This record gives sequence, C-alpha cells and structure tokens, in this order.
Amino acid sequence: MIRSNQAGQAKNRPPRREEGENGNLQRFPIWISKTDLSRLYSVNASTTMRVSKIMTSEAEIGTILTKLDTLCPEGYAIALHIKFTTPTYLFQTYKTEWIEYYSQMGWVLQDPTVHWGFQNTGTIHWYELEENDSQGIFKKSAEYGLKYGFVLSIETEGSRSVSSFARGDRNFTDDEISEISDLLEILHDKTSTPELLNDKERDALTRLSVLQTHG
Repeated sequence: MIRSNQAGQAKNRPPRREEGENGNLQRFPIWISKTDLSRLYSVNASTTMRVSKIMTSEAEIGTILTKLDTLCPEGYAIALHIKFTTPTYLFQTYKTEWIEYYSQMGWVLQDPTVHWGFQNTGTIHWYELEENDSQGIFKKSAEYGLKYGFVLSIETEGSRSVSSFARGDRNFTDDEISEISDLLEILHDKTSTPELLNDKERDALTRLSVLQTHG
C-alpha cells in the first residue's frame, strides 16, 4: 500500500516536488536524544517564550516522543528540515548495533528508503521498496529486529523531512501510519525556524547535537 503523491495528491499532504539524483542524502551528522531534546528547550528560562515559537512545549515534545516509542517498538530515524543533504535535526532510536553497522557499510547512498523519501512525499511500506534494494539492506536490518517499516516524507515551503519507522512483529496499520504522520507533521512544523534562536541558544544546541545517545 502506497500513500504518496505519485498518483495524485495524498489527502492532507503537502504537494510533491521532483528531486534529482543530487538530492540524495549523504550524511546525518546531528544526533539528539529524547532526553537531550527536552534539556535543550529548558536551557534558558528567559528564552522560553521565543523557543516556544520554534518547538511545542517540553511536555508536548515528551508526549510525541513517547507515542512514537510505543508505535515503533524497533525504533525510528527522523531527519527534519534537510538542507543541502544535511538535516537540521536527526533523531534515531534504532538499536545502536544496527546504526553502527549501517554507518560502517556506508549504506545511506544506496538505501531505497532514502532515495524514495527524496523523490516523493507521503508514505510507503518498506516491502514495497525491496526490488530497489540492491545491497540487501532490508534483509540485514531484519537480522537486527527491524523487520517491518515504512517511510514518511514531508515537504512544506521547500523544506523536506524524511523519516523511517520500524517494528519487529508486523506491518504498520493504516491507522498507525496516520497517527505517526500527524505527529511528524507537528515536529516538522514546530522545528521550521531554528534561526530564531540567539547565539547562546545555538551554541547550546550545537553542544547537545554532538551527543550520540539513543534512548
């Protein structure tokens, strides 16, 4: 089941923009854990009002991430607002062993989920991309517990976010995909203007972003 804009506009989804091969994602250098994300938005009490324009409240962020943890037992990778192949924020909760193996293999350039996410908007199940998996990434990920999943790509005002979500027991239902899509649209919208941070806040974000913590 494909819920994308390849065959007309998906309901309540942003319009599709064509992407060429130069749009391929090359690296994901920014790592922020759920704990660090909450810490970021309480760094400076005097900036609470301004930061709230960039993200939802800490409580709402925690609620969103908790829901995603429940809906995605084997984790997720969320790349928000990708600029020149680099995301502004990246959240990963896959097993550390899988993240390290994937990185060592240099698979991001061959990953069919990444390719699809840059060329489409909407959602698609992993199994629908298997014929494009020349490296056997899906087969290998299953050995680490990531047996079922789907890709979500969102684009608004020229800013694209690409995410992937995993389970180990079954495919995601349509209702689960819809709920996750709604949650990701909130994160996409509320992280769209990081330039509103001042230098001190930006420095705090930089310090937090280098942490590779996944839980």
